[in-house]
Amino acid sequence: MSARRRCIGHSRRENTHFTRWFLQYDVINALKKHDTQKMLMSVKSRFYGTANHEIKSRMLEIPADVLGTAASDWIREL
Repeated sequence: MSARRRCIGHSRRENTHFTRWFLQYDVINALKKHDTQKMLMSVKSRFYGTANHEIKSRMLEIPADVLGTAASDWIREL
């Protein structure tokens, strides 16, 4: 999955950057060409297959940006 990183903050004391990843429009458009139900099943499988909350939050961008109402029942369950 391709994503773009944008720096949204900087802490001088700890010398760390906070970044925000987001799906690019060309990736969103490419994903929209795939079967919606198969993609939803894949996203759900990957979502439940990781304990990493950062990955889970990125995985939720696919239903939001690509699947729309096809994923609404699952999103409500979360």
